[in-house]
Amino acid sequence: MALTLQLEPEVERELTCQAQARGLSVEAFASRVLEERVRNGHPARAVSLVEASYFVRGLLTDEEADTLFARSKDEGRPVSFE
Repeated sequence: MALTLQLEPEVERELTCQAQARGLSVEAFASRVLEERVRNGHPARAVSLVEASYFVRGLLTDEEADTLFARSKDEGRPVSFE
């Protein structure tokens, strides 16, 4: 079966980005997502942290992500064994 879809530009961009991240063409990725949705009754599930991160990509600016996920520069407190 062949389908023609009219997608919002931001949905198309995200679909393209997710497909590229998985090394798939947009058509192959869209087909996989639709097939999994029909078979399982839910969206495709992420199998790794890397794949899961693609679902939230673009929700934070680089600066916000750096602030939230930066390592603490605090060396910690000295420990006293009295």
